[in-house]
Amino acid sequence: MTLMVKNPQFYKHLKHIAICWHWVYNLVQEGKIHVDSCRDPEQTVDMLTKALPCPKHKKYTSDMGLVSV
Repeated sequence: MTLMVKNPQFYKHLKHIAICWHWVYNLVQEGKIHVDSCRDPEQTVDMLTKALPCPKHKKYTSDMGLVSV
């Protein structure tokens, strides 16, 4: 995502991507938002998209403010 919004060379190849991504691209170009890369240890959303080891799952659950039952 970071590369796509920062490099206009890729923009013409993104016509198939939903309008919301073009909206983000435009916000970056206007200087209203800044997009950074987020590496694995910081991706809390991983718990919603794949199976994780128990320690990571517990950490991400806590980070999201969810209570484990």
